[in-house]
Amino acid sequence: MSSSQKKGAYGTVQTKKSSRWDLEEMERRAKERVEREKELREEDEQRALGKSSKKRSKAAPTEENIAAEKSERLVLESAIGKTQVVQGGPTGRAPGFYCKACDCVLKDSIAYMDHKNGKKHLKNLGVNAKAVQREDVGDVIAKLEAMKRKAEEPKKDKYDLDARLEEVKRQEDREKEERRERKRQKKNEKKAGDDGDADNGGMDPAMAAMMGFSGFGSSKS
Repeated sequence: MSSSQKKGAYGTVQTKKSSRWDLEEMERRAKERVEREKELREEDEQRALGKSSKKRSKAAPTEENIAAEKSERLVLESAIGKTQVVQGGPTGRAPGFYCKACDCVLKDSIAYMDHKNGKKHLKNLGVNAKAVQREDVGDVIAKLEAMKRKAEEPKKDKYDLDARLEEVKRQEDREKEERRERKRQKKNEKKAGDDGDADNGGMDPAMAAMMGFSGFGSSKS
């Protein structure tokens, strides 16, 4: 066996080329990590001095991309039963919630919601999460009025529900009374028919009248 080859733990041959590739990959990742840490330190130093870094100055926040309260509700149920075509990269193979802005897939709805509010997603949308939208007196008053209306809505719904339940109960009572009245009428009609048959000896009243029988068992001669 040549000096450039050696056996692994399972008897397989490992070349120096693969080992060298592993070392190069580790070195590359280490350099990238060092560069990222260096950039973060520089940004922290710039912020401490009250300056903005070059990268951040290029993407300075405007009125459109300042982080603000969401005006639309994220409806996750709208994706049920639908098919969405995603890119064929590694992120497109896994099932879950796909974010087009970040080209990533989240495994569940909780992770997706966290991602939508995360720094990475906001950065890819061009939103500066640290820039807060200023509110004036009118905005504060409108917010308080909206909160007041929201606090009063459950009470109104509760009152409406109680009134609705009372109306349903009254309707059921009326229907029960109508059913009882119909039963009484049928019972009275049946009783009247039985009494008439008994007076005519069990003969039909119309037939008895036609034959001149006015009633059996009467005292009239």
